[in-house]
Amino acid sequence: MSPQEELEYLFQQLIRDDGMRAPHIEKQVTQFVIDNQQHIDIELIKRNLRNSNPYLREIACRLFKVIKATDAVQSLIDVLWLDDDYDVRAAAADALGHIGDISALEPLQRYLEKPLASQLEIPTYEFVSGAILMLDDPSVPQLLISIIGRSYGEMDSELHNMRELLLDDMIQKWGTRCCGLLFEGLEKIDTDSSDSVYEHIDRKTSIQIRILYRLAMLQCPGTLDRLRMNLDHTDSDMREACAEIIERYFKNVSH
Repeated sequence: MSPQEELEYLFQQLIRDDGMRAPHIEKQVTQFVIDNQQHIDIELIKRNLRNSNPYLREIACRLFKVIKATDAVQSLIDVLWLDDDYDVRAAAADALGHIGDISALEPLQRYLEKPLASQLEIPTYEFVSGAILMLDDPSVPQLLISIIGRSYGEMDSELHNMRELLLDDMIQKWGTRCCGLLFEGLEKIDTDSSDSVYEHIDRKTSIQIRILYRLAMLQCPGTLDRLRMNLDHTDSDMREACAEIIERYFKNVSH
């Protein structure tokens, strides 16, 4: 049996009569593709991106992620925008990030600019923002700050976890080089929204507090001055948060 025929057979084995997933077969397929990628025509995997079974479409996206198939970038972009299954879209976005082709940046950015259709799409938004973070382009840091600061309308409060993850991932990737960006982020939060992350705290204040915590964690120059200035803020939540941050991160700093 040729590698091509064996891969087709493995794909068929993924389809179960009970509709359940087959994780042990998934592992076999993934390992087989890794071991034989030089002998496999990726058109076979691409065909599964158009399969009527969303499970097989998702597996195909994951395979392209593993082998970092640059030839599949446009196909994955099409899946991200056109597939009717949100899990498949999320898998496509994840694959685009791991492949790392810069041509995916603009379509990924545009995806986040469109209205959020439902709560089911939130994981896709998170994978898209994570994919952008993985791309090696000088515009990415500024783009991430705009993603963190912008409003997502009625779904805005549902995306605070995405902001948390992006802030932490930025710090993990760039460390103290994030300091300037984070200070910039404090000023670039879209205030044209009445949405709240919590009932008692407005969205802008919530995001600013999240950013201030990261600035303090990194001990960025100027953070303590900014925190002290906010001790007189008109918003009591901001005052309390800044006092807590100073106590936690700057306790031994002389006043």
